[in-house]
Amino acid sequence: MFSIKNNEQDYFNAGSHIQVRRDYVVEDAFHAIIIGNKNPKSVFRIQFVDADGEHEAGIDGGGLFKEFMTLVTKKIFDPQYTFFLETEKDRTLYPNPVSSQIPDFARYFRLFGILVGKAIYEGVLLKCTFAKFFLNHFVKKSNQVDDLQALDPQLYENLLMVKYYDQSDVEDLCLTMSINEDNFGVARHIPLVPMGEETPVTNDNRQIYIAKYANYILNQRTREQTNAFVTGLRSVLPDASLDLFFPDEIQKLISGGLNEISVEDLMQNTRFHNYKVDERCLRSFSMDGCPEDKYEDTLYILEFF
Repeated sequence: MFSIKNNEQDYFNAGSHIQVRRDYVVEDAFHAIIIGNKNPKSVFRIQFVDADGEHEAGIDGGGLFKEFMTLVTKKIFDPQYTFFLETEKDRTLYPNPVSSQIPDFARYFRLFGILVGKAIYEGVLLKCTFAKFFLNHFVKKSNQVDDLQALDPQLYENLLMVKYYDQSDVEDLCLTMSINEDNFGVARHIPLVPMGEETPVTNDNRQIYIAKYANYILNQRTREQTNAFVTGLRSVLPDASLDLFFPDEIQKLISGGLNEISVEDLMQNTRFHNYKVDERCLRSFSMDGCPEDKYEDTLYILEFF
């Protein structure tokens, strides 16, 4: 975290000032940070403006930045916003392949990586859980066939069936070394090898077929989105530091763990400025206001700290 040096005015004037409208928080963040070429490592000072362009009351000493991060990531990671999808089994996030149809999609994904990097650096927890096969790219780890199970269990089972098919020659399945995709109602053929559409899958080449199929789905299909996201992430966080972590550890840096939360301990170790502990607005944070057995309620309370 950053501390105040010299005087408060210098502190609040430092960094990159970003104005955003609440209803257009993603677009305004893109324009300010990417188009405006803000230094990703600088302190982001957020100023909310209303529909008339008037500044909302408030000076960003950290609270407005947290509110901004909550609003912008809520939209970014909403599957209805097109940029990300959720896996069916555990509802973890990964880049939506059709997001490549969005103008400037690569620069948007670089913005998303910058924001996640800023959240990690500033200690702001986000309400998002990324798929393991997406997190692997954060630490320059390529996905393998078994990682496909988290994304598409049915496809994974189908590929295993091809791998262990022993009733006759795999060529009887009439597969070719290519993938057929539906792109907004238009069939698209992706060759896995040169002349793949004309090359049958046989007992001799089925291992190559399975490996290349999984590689395309997990590593190649959203390569531009993933590379842009990781570029943004690593523009904030030093490579040497990020490479020290395993993918699941990075997820904990992003969203925290599911450990038990002690509200009583939190209250005993929190310093309040310009408030007294017994004031009504602070008593609502007590054990009576948020029982520890209501984990989700406690998470909402923590957003205020």
